[in-house]
Amino acid sequence: MTFHFVFSQGLGGKAGERVAELFQVEYIGQLRKYSLDVLQTSLGEKDGCWLFNLIRGIETTPVNNRNLYKTISASKNFPGKTSLDTIEKVINRLN
Repeated sequence: MTFHFVFSQGLGGKAGERVAELFQVEYIGQLRKYSLDVLQTSLGEKDGCWLFNLIRGIETTPVNNRNLYKTISASKNFPGKTSLDTIEKVINRLN
């Protein structure tokens, strides 16, 4: 299965355009034919290694825990002429 660069984290925008242009590819799967040496020579040691692993599904970034929120809130301000400064305006807004 092949994916456009847009769907790969880190290869959207300018980075994806640069890789696509440099290697004349449209899909990320087309990069699998390139060796680690070729990618590192073209992109530098760090970026070449990162891309080599990415196109093979290898991800070494640690997973971070996220807080699960128990509540969600939202608010709306009514400044100036739209302020709810009378009972009638409040009732009208609720209807």
